Amino acid sequence: MGDSKMITKTGLIGQQQGAALVVALIMLVLMTLVSITAMQVTTVQQKMVTNSRDLNTAFQAAETALRRGEDYILLMKRGKATELDDLFTDPCTSGLCKPKPESSDPQWLPPNVSWADDSTTTLKYGSEPAPAGASTDIPDISPLPDGSVAKQPRFMIEDITPSGAGTPKGGLGTTKNDNEIGKGWFRITAQGYGQAQGEDGKSLSRVMLQSVRKKD
Repeated sequence: MGDSKMITKTGLIGQQQGAALVVALIMLVLMTLVSITAMQVTTVQQKMVTNSRDLNTAFQAAETALRRGEDYILLMKRGKATELDDLFTDPCTSGLCKPKPESSDPQWLPPNVSWADDSTTTLKYGSEPAPAGASTDIPDISPLPDGSVAKQPRFMIEDITPSGAGTPKGGLGTTKNDNEIGKGWFRITAQGYGQAQGEDGKSLSRVMLQSVRKKD
């Protein structure tokens, strides 16, 4: 009888040890899954923060170029119709564009414009020539620091003054009289780029901004 009881107790102990092992394995698997999920969430959040920061860099670069374009407008001298007429061209060259008929697409839309580094329809920030007929010398500026952006921002200016009017029509202009040149409405379009680059070397973030300025 004594031997029989000992065998029964030993069997119960063996069964309990096996159950504990199964529970431990299940807990280990659950902890592993939780850890993997936490790592994935952290990685996604890190990418989101990086992308948001890169997009903000592109926005600031575009805004910097936009302000530079506005300086061109504000500093152009009044009363120099001939010089300004020669400065703004059609087709758009040197980033300064004459008015287009209202039936035409805006100059800043492809294929009218190129934002490539070698483009002649947009101006590269930090290396653009000062416009002729400026009331004061537009101060030279340095390009954005190397490594801060994938490429320098660019901008262009469209003369969108309607004929004989003081306000633009739907963002597009028509032919003007000589005495209106340089005294109307101008649209500035700027494009900035982030710091991150893809495998092809192109910027992963791009922001385009526009503003309209009145030149009295």
